[in-house]
Amino acid sequence: MARTILRRLGAALGASAALFWAADVRAQCDVSLPFGHVFGGHLEDCRDSSPVAGFAYALDGSANSATSNIICEHNGEDTQGSRSCSDGGSLGDGVVSIDGNWGGIGIIGCPNPAGIPGVGRNVFVVIDNSLQVVILSVGYSPILGVYAAEFAHPAIGPFTPGPLRCGDPASRTIRLDGTDRAADHITAQLTLMAPRIFSDCDPGSLGATTYDTCTEGFFPPVTPGNLYTTTGPCGTVPDLRTSAWSLVGPPRPDGSASVTFADPGEGACVFLGATFLIGGSESLAVGGIVAVSGGAGCPDADGDGSLPCAGDCDDSNPAVHPGAAEACNGVDDDCDGQVDEDLGTATCGVGGCARTVNNCVGGAPQTCVPGAPAEVCDGVGDACDNCILVPNPGQEDANHNGIGDACERKRTPKPS
Repeated sequence: MARTILRRLGAALGASAALFWAADVRAQCDVSLPFGHVFGGHLEDCRDSSPVAGFAYALDGSANSATSNIICEHNGEDTQGSRSCSDGGSLGDGVVSIDGNWGGIGIIGCPNPAGIPGVGRNVFVVIDNSLQVVILSVGYSPILGVYAAEFAHPAIGPFTPGPLRCGDPASRTIRLDGTDRAADHITAQLTLMAPRIFSDCDPGSLGATTYDTCTEGFFPPVTPGNLYTTTGPCGTVPDLRTSAWSLVGPPRPDGSASVTFADPGEGACVFLGATFLIGGSESLAVGGIVAVSGGAGCPDADGDGSLPCAGDCDDSNPAVHPGAAEACNGVDDDCDGQVDEDLGTATCGVGGCARTVNNCVGGAPQTCVPGAPAEVCDGVGDACDNCILVPNPGQEDANHNGIGDACERKRTPKPS
């Protein structure tokens, strides 16, 4: 009831003060306007032994989270939103959540002063300790009075969000294709890509199935943005805001790009970041980062953009790095300490012939083979089966003629 009254009051104030908001769109919201994971959702497989970088902004540019800490790596952490978050698990467990409030301190602007549906769509960028990324976008819910990150999660029930994880390969915005070192300079070859952005407009998302927050009816097209650089200590994640980076420019039409820079020296890295465009509007933060180390302290020997000092568990194989897709090969492709995990099962056949197998066993892909009809597949031995070629575990025989009903149905001609 209190939240309902507050929202109504906010709407009234917003309508009466529209001129003031137009004059000062950078003003902070004057009512509580939570964003992020607000009802128990979280992100998984995020390297969070040290602070994870996060940035939130309104797609229309009216608000952003500036330098506020909006990522909860462990319960009780002082975050911008709740000041003591509860959906972050513990340090190093791979579980983080987004926790912010457009009405709290440390925020620039207000995305939706009057609480109007379809206004101030939020975008959340999260980059973990190994530079794995996940990007979400959600609209406003007037019923809940929030921009809930859970709206972009897949729905596994009417009000239950499924998991999203850091490091989905489709979420990458930038790839390091190789480096050339000469004297005191380094040239990096890169590819910029349009990232997968999880949104409440996705079919099957919680926002689309339950809360109807995709008022636009579709998510705008996503295309590659610009290339940026900055320098800092290796093994850290730099400030994501584009204002903290130096602009290099757009990639070539095929997405490729190259940049030459001075070797930053031992222990330092040049970070190469890429933005993305949503409906033609450039993101206010880099949506992906790769690192090139200076000197010889932490080289990226395989050129996959992941450093061994930042989680690459096999720097001789460019297919192995944090965020890589796990394959059935007996290798820890994504460097999470597990081999061939989460590859699922396959089911084939029907009735008593149904079989289920693991897709991967001992590094070898498996094939699902249904039970053979000659073996009946219904648990009844052929010598006693009144219908050998059709599964009929109940042995139904309504007219007691010794031929199972299942077989008689098979051979009954259709009326002409």
